[in-house]
Amino acid sequence: MYIYTITSLKKHDIGDGLNRLVYVGSCKDFKIRVEQHRRDCFNKNSRIYNIKVYTMIREIGWDNFVFEVILVMSDDTTDEELLKMEQHYIDKFESKKSLNTRGAIGFDKTEWQKKNRIQNREELNRLQRDYRSNNRQKYNDTQSEYRSKNRQMINYLQQNRRLMKKTIRAFCNISIYE
Repeated sequence: MYIYTITSLKKHDIGDGLNRLVYVGSCKDFKIRVEQHRRDCFNKNSRIYNIKVYTMIREIGWDNFVFEVILVMSDDTTDEELLKMEQHYIDKFESKKSLNTRGAIGFDKTEWQKKNRIQNREELNRLQRDYRSNNRQKYNDTQSEYRSKNRQMINYLQQNRRLMKKTIRAFCNISIYE
């Protein structure tokens, strides 16, 4: 379990002068989390595409930010302890230079979504089956049309995805500091 930062390499004028922008996060697997950040940052269909940290990364440039692990916690650390430690580091940075839009502690949306999915699983499955069966031909036609129009872009993205994975593996040399 890790507490990590996403820090801008350059100082930016924010309110009271020049500061580095910092986002604090926590995760169980750092390399996977970096890949998730990159995917969500550049995927316009992501529900978190417009959060403050991703907007700044797109504005300033992905290569102008550094991902660093600042604390490694034991595997038997509870989620609550992890969130409390994350909140500690969020509080450690001044609010003007923080890219965190909310604290780590509070409403646990993922837990709520899990409970809601479990309660409504049968209804959701039925709705998905009905939708797929009613729209199968339309979906297949749309996919075929998209692939034929965008064959060159799809190939380019697949090549870049392989390159990005290699880069992330090389980029994710974990440094630990307090």
